[in-house]
Amino acid sequence: MKTANKQTNFETELKNLGVRLDAMVSAAKVKEIDVKADYQSAVTDLETKYRAAQLRFKEAREAGGEKGDILMGGFEEAWADLTRAFGKISD
Repeated sequence: MKTANKQTNFETELKNLGVRLDAMVSAAKVKEIDVKADYQSAVTDLETKYRAAQLRFKEAREAGGEKGDILMGGFEEAWADLTRAFGKISD
């Protein structure tokens, strides 16, 4: 039960970050030329990290049981990487 609640919380947070990422992608399209390249590069990096976290989460959830718990460790690493990247671009 604990793992299911944890997965639900992560799933909600992952969706929330997806919404924020979509807004950043839209903003990257309208940034000034000199800032645009750096911002787009950072957003592209975020998209890659977001997809990796989504994949790890899906694998853990689909595996379930002990294997799912083990795979959640990989997701949590991807999650930490993603949230650090969001923090850097938000600063």
